[in-house]
Amino acid sequence: METRMAGALLRRKIPVLTLLLASACVLAVTEQAHAIPTFSRKYQTSCITCHTVWPKLNDTGEAFRRNGYQFPTGNDLLVKEDAVPFGREMDKDSWPDSLWPSDMPGLPPFFVRAQLRNIVNTDPGDEGIKWDAQAPHELAIGGAGTFGKDISAWWGITFEPEEDEVGVERLFVQFSNLFAWSEEDDEDGMRTGNRFLNLPKYAMNLRLGRIEPQVLSHVFSQHARISITPPMPNRQRIGDNPFRFEPTQAAAAELHGIVQQDWSYAVGLSNGGSVSGGGEEDNNSKDVYFRVAHKWFGFPMDGVVGESQPVGEIRGQSPDGEYEVFEDYEYAPGGLDFWRSVAFETGVFGWWGKSEVPFGMMDTRGDAFRRVGGDFRLQWHDLDVYGLGYWGQENYAGLNGGTDLGGEDFFSYLVQADYTFKPWCLGFVRYEQTVFNEGARADQEEARVIPGLVFLIRQNMKLQTEWVLDTTGKDTGGPQATDQFLMQLDFAF
Repeated sequence: METRMAGALLRRKIPVLTLLLASACVLAVTEQAHAIPTFSRKYQTSCITCHTVWPKLNDTGEAFRRNGYQFPTGNDLLVKEDAVPFGREMDKDSWPDSLWPSDMPGLPPFFVRAQLRNIVNTDPGDEGIKWDAQAPHELAIGGAGTFGKDISAWWGITFEPEEDEVGVERLFVQFSNLFAWSEEDDEDGMRTGNRFLNLPKYAMNLRLGRIEPQVLSHVFSQHARISITPPMPNRQRIGDNPFRFEPTQAAAAELHGIVQQDWSYAVGLSNGGSVSGGGEEDNNSKDVYFRVAHKWFGFPMDGVVGESQPVGEIRGQSPDGEYEVFEDYEYAPGGLDFWRSVAFETGVFGWWGKSEVPFGMMDTRGDAFRRVGGDFRLQWHDLDVYGLGYWGQENYAGLNGGTDLGGEDFFSYLVQADYTFKPWCLGFVRYEQTVFNEGARADQEEARVIPGLVFLIRQNMKLQTEWVLDTTGKDTGGPQATDQFLMQLDFAF
């Protein structure tokens, strides 16, 4: 009887495709992003619930990430790991004269990850290194979790033996569903909410700390890329200005959310500029950025798609027509496999900031810079095509070999296509180019093409291979490399 009632309740109250979201919901590191097993342990589900080839997210994982690493609805019903409660549910009725109840994971929400990397420089020169085996290339420890409902956190520490560096990568807290009405009825059958500002669920979230700014579509992020080599926006620095979109922005505050299921926005305030790599601020200015995106068709951004259908073994059917399902039920979308989607999304973005760049031996000069652009993503079953383009301008780009670069004006773009041959094998090719229009490097360009293959040996272990081919004949991957072949083994526990 209890099982039948539970099954009926689930079908009525869980209108989402994003059940059993989990396992490896993207951890960014200084060089590479990774999924983590913390959520797999919490929900006892596999990596493919949230990912295609990790750390790249599928539709389910993207909704989970946006909502602060929690299910859009019915989160408590899906947690398989017993939490340690802080406080009592009845304390909600006496708040603010009591503490709001919370909980913490029953098991420590930690993970460990390692990378082994081989780099072959195909034209290293007379004094260059032909083959560099890095074992490990990087070690990381981190974790993520929730403080009860609608408050979540993420942290990570990385160690790079080659650079002999230890650093804190992302570390932030997110407050989700601000000013939204509670979904829970109190003992009088009423729901709590703000009388003066009532927002729909998913409409406003606040993220504070060292974050991944959501100024670009997440598929371009350091924390979701499938390639070893970072995409152009996350490695590109113009002149002496150290700004880049990622890997992290220290001391940032960002509001983001979803409106009417197919519109999303993000607006942020960040130290940015000179501290885009995580260093200290060097001026009193703060960078501002924004993103607005629209999904023209496909899976809703918030993960709410109506009633889910139970999958797996069904025990039987009761007289009232309700299904009885086992306690270890799973809910999933119908029609498409976990790595497939049919969707189209476009977005526009911008960033305005200021950095202090060297000017002479002991002096600096302020560089007011800006980036404005747009992006797209088309998913069609096994094929995923995405790209972006942006215009950039530097007020003062710094010095190059003693030459004053002055102001610079440039345009950058990239296009990448991923194709899933098998659930465990994905191929990709990316082309990226920067053309300088004004300044000391006018009419010059930087361009490269990067093809590669990714193999999932296990769901939490993958082998990556790729070529980095410069199409202009200039040095690319390293200080002595014209072209490179890279191979990396990546795994996490």
